[in-house]
Amino acid sequence: MASKVAAVRVQESGKNVLDWYALEVDTKETFASLFEKIIEASIEATPGVRFKHPIELKDTTYSKCEVLTDSGQVEVGWGLRVQDALVSFSSSRISLVLRFKFTDSEKKNAFTELFAAQQKCSNPLSTH
Repeated sequence: MASKVAAVRVQESGKNVLDWYALEVDTKETFASLFEKIIEASIEATPGVRFKHPIELKDTTYSKCEVLTDSGQVEVGWGLRVQDALVSFSSSRISLVLRFKFTDSEKKNAFTELFAAQQKCSNPLSTH
């Protein structure tokens, strides 16, 4: 099987970081290695030319890879070979999706929020 061209986009929190872009994918390329190449390219690229900004992964980043088909999208494993998946689903479109989870400090706990509000109301020295 020779190299194949795939259209790839990267979305971060619902917005495109990389609009649809055609890339050549060799026979042994996995979704993970393709994603690594895209991240490196985003860091080396001039911001705003192809990528909206460099892609930075954090410990709290949730990422998934989808092959877009005529009937919708199919999530695929990072270790699968890109060409095999594209042939299996008769597709040439790949969407890489990133979302950032809340860190523990950003999560709100209803109990602690109520307790803090009560402390604020019951403390005569607090300013309202």
